[in-house]
Amino acid sequence: MAYLEFARVRHAFMWFAGVLVAVAVLVCLGALGGSHAQISVSSDTPSSSSSRTMTLASLGAYPIPAVVIAAIVIVACFALATALAPSFNRETQHAPLAFVRPMSRARMGLSIVSIDLVALVAMGVFAGLLATITIVIAFGSHAHIVGVGGALGVAALGLGAAFLWYAILQAASAWPAGRGSAYAVVAAVILVLAPLLGHQQVLGPVATLFGLVLIVDPLAYLTNVVSAGASSVLAGSVAVHAVAVWLLAIAFVAAAIALWCRVEV
Repeated sequence: MAYLEFARVRHAFMWFAGVLVAVAVLVCLGALGGSHAQISVSSDTPSSSSSRTMTLASLGAYPIPAVVIAAIVIVACFALATALAPSFNRETQHAPLAFVRPMSRARMGLSIVSIDLVALVAMGVFAGLLATITIVIAFGSHAHIVGVGGALGVAALGLGAAFLWYAILQAASAWPAGRGSAYAVVAAVILVLAPLLGHQQVLGPVATLFGLVLIVDPLAYLTNVVSAGASSVLAGSVAVHAVAVWLLAIAFVAAAIALWCRVEV
């Protein structure tokens, strides 16, 4: 069934890539059109009054944080991870055919996850390159990307968080034949709500439960980027968070494969 998974992944990848390219073209057209717009700047003082006209291209360099590119990579990877997550459940719907092949379910599961992971990494690379090219085309020689070193760590954290998101949804939907998609939706909702409600002590036991979810919630680990670790579930640098999410993702993938292997034909 690896070929079927490859075909599904290729279709999803091309669809999301097409959306990204369309957005990039619109951004480039808008930026190039705006670069020729004229801006009138007037200077009125008691001694003199003058005005001059300039274009956007003459305003100097545009410092663009590289973390913006990393954010685009993270969003693209999360979107693709969400689309690929129920792959075990899709195979379960054809279990009488999938599970009679002369291959162990564990090996079959590893091949599916490997294909999906390669697609996630490829999407991250594609989105990063496309964002960089879009910036260069839109701003030309005026573009000045800053903070590249830190953005690479953020991108590694984001890719790991997307893979952890994928692994959790995969584990939630792997075993209940016919109801896997519903379980995956419930898991996604809980993961989204946990960072919002996990620190609300007024909710009592509910906040405690959401606080426990934060330990494995990929969105909670991403708060290290937006809040500089102030409300993060794990003390340490971005590198520490990146290692944590990748280890958690591997653990949830193993759990998903184990649950999938218990599905009865």
